[in-house]
Parts: sequence; C-alpha cells; structure tokens
Amino acid sequence: RALAQREGIDLDESYAYSDSYTDLPMLEAVGHPVAVNPDRVLARYAREHGYEIARFVQPVRLRDRVRDVRQRISSVSVPPRPALTASAVVMGVGASAFGIGWWLGRKR
Repeated sequence: RALAQREGIDLDESYAYSDSYTDLPMLEAVGHPVAVNPDRVLARYAREHGYEIARFVQPVRLRDRVRDVRQRISSVSVPPRPALTASAVVMGVGASAFGIGWWLGRKR
C-alpha cells in the first residue's frame, strides 16, 4: 500500500486476480478483486465478500504450453555447437592465463 501511495496508484480503482486464498491480502487491498478458477477457500471467501469469480472452462493444458515455448526457443538463432565450444575454450584459456598472471604478479 505504501508503494501504491508513493507511486500515486489508486488502489480503489485497481484490479487484482488470483486463484488462491494465499493472495487474500492483495485481493483485499484493491477495489476490484477477481477470483480466477479459485481454490475452495478463495471461492467461499469471494462469494461471501461479493468478489467477481471468473471460471475458465477451456484451460490451456501444460503440455501445450510447454510445446509452444519449445517451438519459440527452437526458432531463436543459436551459434553452431563447434563455434560455441571454441568460444568457451578461448574464454576459459583467457581466464586461466589472467588468473595465473595475477597470481605470479602478486608474489613479487
């Protein structure tokens, strides 16, 4: 609430969405709390306090979401493995040389 006040956010006009009773403090802080596919405790509390309850009957399966993420990741350009390996080796050798030089210079 202090952050909202400092940033000039009107919590009475703000919305919050949750599916769990563990988020009740957040839901209670705003003027428009919405319980989304709520757990049993939140559903009861939402009914008792007049919160809007939204239920999605066609949820996206986790398997579909993971597949979509994998497709997005695979579309990102990644250097070929030999180039990646060579880069890692060069960086490792450089870091080792720096470390050895620093160690030897310290003893003087």
